[in-house]
Amino acid sequence: MFGLELGGKEGHAWGSGQIIGLFAAAVLLFVLFIVVETKAASPIVPLKLFGNRLFTASMGVCFFYGAMMISAATYIPLFIQGVYQGSATSAGLVLTPMMLGVVASSTIGDASLRIRLTAIFCWFRPCSC
Repeated sequence: MFGLELGGKEGHAWGSGQIIGLFAAAVLLFVLFIVVETKAASPIVPLKLFGNRLFTASMGVCFFYGAMMISAATYIPLFIQGVYQGSATSAGLVLTPMMLGVVASSTIGDASLRIRLTAIFCWFRPCSC
């Protein structure tokens, strides 16, 4: 992330040794993480989960959703302040409907999932519900 943030700015061209070194370090550390995770007795992320296509697709969607949320929360206020000459308060208020929508949809999704899972598992364990 630091390489993407720093690259292309004054004194740090994309082809400079610092930026290439940051990207190389990121790739090296990712490979090291995968190696350590495959050899660990109880890994943080069991890599066999990625053999399941549903899990892999879900994690991909979560990754892109998170990237979109962080990008929107970062660049929408900058756009409001830079282009529309809005104040910091008005730029933050622009994000309020989006954040309320995220909270509402997360709450509704969690509740519907809990209801669905409770209905499924109560059939198997009727005494515990």
